[in-house]
Amino acid sequence: MRTLTDKLKFEYLLDSAVLIEIGGVKALIDGLPSDKNSFDLLPEALEEEIMAGQGEFRGLDCLFFTHCHGDHLSGKKLTAYLERNPKTFVAIPEDAELDFDRFRRGGTEFLIPQGEVAEVHGERTASGLEFQYMRTGHLTFHCPEHYAYNFLEGDTSVIFTGDMDLVKLKMLKGFDKREHAFIFINNVLLWHKRWCDMIDEMGFEGVFIYHVPSEGRDQEGYREKALKCWPENGQHRPNWEIFNL
Repeated sequence: MRTLTDKLKFEYLLDSAVLIEIGGVKALIDGLPSDKNSFDLLPEALEEEIMAGQGEFRGLDCLFFTHCHGDHLSGKKLTAYLERNPKTFVAIPEDAELDFDRFRRGGTEFLIPQGEVAEVHGERTASGLEFQYMRTGHLTFHCPEHYAYNFLEGDTSVIFTGDMDLVKLKMLKGFDKREHAFIFINNVLLWHKRWCDMIDEMGFEGVFIYHVPSEGRDQEGYREKALKCWPENGQHRPNWEIFNL
């Protein structure tokens, strides 16, 4: 895993899937995409490591999902995971196709995020991990049950935005921002210089552009546009990085 501070490590997997270790707690964000989604697919070997809790996923404490689109969540895979790892904390929107009551009986702890857009909820804890969440809406406007998460540990904070509605970037200022602050944000940010400038002005120590599909899975043209816009709007910013599979 890559170390950002003495509190925070991460490993980028694909699209919006990221494994973090913060304050000794491991959390996987948007890490069980469906095999039927139009973006990148989780490699079989990597999926088995997640399911079996092997390698970097040994001791995985929590699963977080920003929303329930297939490129972020497979209800079938989450069901299979919880059957093998029932005593897990899962933060997931209420529109997930999942038998919540069944898994609660098996020891799974669920957080079903709720609230109005831009309303910050926290601080909550999961396995000792402090975090906040906020309803943001989706960038296509067709998925109201979309949430961003802010993980906190000492002087470190890290935000995961998923596919949030970037028109409302200012709402991110509602999250607590620590001395060492990082953000993972969708590549659509690069389409508009004013959005990039707004994120820059928030003063993050690291800005990570993610959800760039690989060349063979760029069915919607997101990769092509992200890479076209990166030199002008992102590359010159020294603390920015793009994850380009």
